[in-house]
Amino acid sequence: MMLSVCNELNAANRQGMSPKKIVAKNFATILEFGQYFFHGLFERDDPLLQLPGFTQEVIKNYRR
Repeated sequence: MMLSVCNELNAANRQGMSPKKIVAKNFATILEFGQYFFHGLFERDDPLLQLPGFTQEVIKNYRR
């Protein structure tokens, strides 16, 4: 839903109806937030926790 609002704002900006413009960094941030939200993680959590079966211990061993 957030991405569709960003697309609408960019479309309105191109038509001169809105001063708001969403840049690529904003889209990347929204995608990253959505991914963490979907998996129930916080931003400071390791991204490997999104993989099935990966726990803190498995990640610790993997990184070694």
